[in-house]
Amino acid sequence: MVWQTVAKNQRELLNVEADFRPFTSRPEVQLRGIARQLSVPNFVFELLDIRMMWDNKRYGVELTEGPRKGLLVDITQDTRYQLAGGAVSLLAGSRVFIYELDRCGCPEESLRLMGWGDDIDTNVLDTDIVPMLRAQAEGGAPKKKKGKPVLRETKIRDVAGNGECLPDLASIVVPLVYCLNCGIFKHDLKMSDIPFDEIYAGHATETGVISIPADLSQRELRAIDKAARTSTASELFGDDSGSEHGSDGGGRRGDDLSD
Repeated sequence: MVWQTVAKNQRELLNVEADFRPFTSRPEVQLRGIARQLSVPNFVFELLDIRMMWDNKRYGVELTEGPRKGLLVDITQDTRYQLAGGAVSLLAGSRVFIYELDRCGCPEESLRLMGWGDDIDTNVLDTDIVPMLRAQAEGGAPKKKKGKPVLRETKIRDVAGNGECLPDLASIVVPLVYCLNCGIFKHDLKMSDIPFDEIYAGHATETGVISIPADLSQRELRAIDKAARTSTASELFGDDSGSEHGSDGGGRRGDDLSD
């Protein structure tokens, strides 16, 4: 198996024996949230031990020393895909083990790791909004999905794993806002000038945001994407500025839809 080869190579680099397990062999360790392992060695035990040993070596302490505070590991990824320094890179399918607490993190803790506070309302995930909006656009009732409903904890993990880490995002956005207001451009960007209320309300014509109807078929969406490579927004969606382009805009869209 691949994980066995990886573990063997990692242990050789650490210069430790195959049965050296400084974390998982501790009698007080319970590994809450991790399924019972039927054999030793196994993928999870090897990952937990090797992850801790590399972290101890990085910080100049004995390999037998216990895990330091703040050390995390994603138990769905082998040692080659773990971040140095003790943090994790969250994916939708990640399961984070917190060494200090001797347990896996719950879904809400994944959101915390991404920078969200305790003031967010995750109840909105209980409603599948896309079928509702499509049904409203089509004037019918929402279609029921086949199969078992997705668990709420799975939805939260998906949101955390597919979202942008807020501290990382802020490290880009905040300097960008400062740059846009330092006088090097012709016009400064003032946050008060951005019509957030109108954007949230969906007033596309007032904010310059293009709104695509929810009831378009995949064929129509592909045609719009194709036409967008050579057309302007007014030609595609027929807004007021479309008259500046004559009848060519409408004709182009019609030609694409008839392919």
